[in-house]
Amino acid sequence: KYFTLKPIIDFDGVLILDEAKTASQIMPTFVYRDADVLKFLGTSTWNTASLIERAPDQAESCTFVDSYFAQSQETPFKNFVEKFSKIYGYTPAAAEAMAYDAG
Repeated sequence: KYFTLKPIIDFDGVLILDEAKTASQIMPTFVYRDADVLKFLGTSTWNTASLIERAPDQAESCTFVDSYFAQSQETPFKNFVEKFSKIYGYTPAAAEAMAYDAG
């Protein structure tokens, strides 16, 4: 083994400013190098099932921000999703929610 010393981790998390595909390749590398206590932080591009499929253990403790959550139980969001779905026949995505807010 080339690395026999445990890493010195004096920070709380790692911000990965890239899409889910890239992040899911990066995260297991930290575990491989014995840095498995970190929290991973990302952007709304991580809001995809592929992140969980590609890096299931690391994705469980990820935190990322997004502009919209279709399953929210807050009244304004719930009303918007119900009305939109009734009119257009599908659940609105972030782009539709932002367009609605802008309008």
